[in-house]
Amino acid sequence: MNDRLKLLRKKLGLTQEEFAESLDTVFTAISKYELGKIRPGSEFLSKLNRLFHVNINWLLTGEGEIFMSLDDIKYSSSDISATVKLLAEMPEEHRKDCLHFIQDKKLLLDLQKRVEKLENKCQISAK
Repeated sequence: MNDRLKLLRKKLGLTQEEFAESLDTVFTAISKYELGKIRPGSEFLSKLNRLFHVNINWLLTGEGEIFMSLDDIKYSSSDISATVKLLAEMPEEHRKDCLHFIQDKKLLLDLQKRVEKLENKCQISAK
């Protein structure tokens, strides 16, 4: 799992410090996870899933795709309602900024999936 965590961090283009900061932890914990000295707990894994849409099954076992597909990501109606309420309370220019951010995030997730598929094809053809 430690090698997969390091691979994930590098795919995200983050240093150990940046990765730790985004996950509300210290970089020494990330270093120890990546070296296999300690295993991350469920709270850490949950944050990874929530923030980066990481397939935890892949992280733990190496099976499946690194990132969850948009179809696999489940949102509760309360999450959606809360988001819509927040957007409705914002000035129009900020709503547009949020929409562009969401569109960019979706594009990034789609590109990550495409890169991952290409990497998998390259690994298969190299064998």
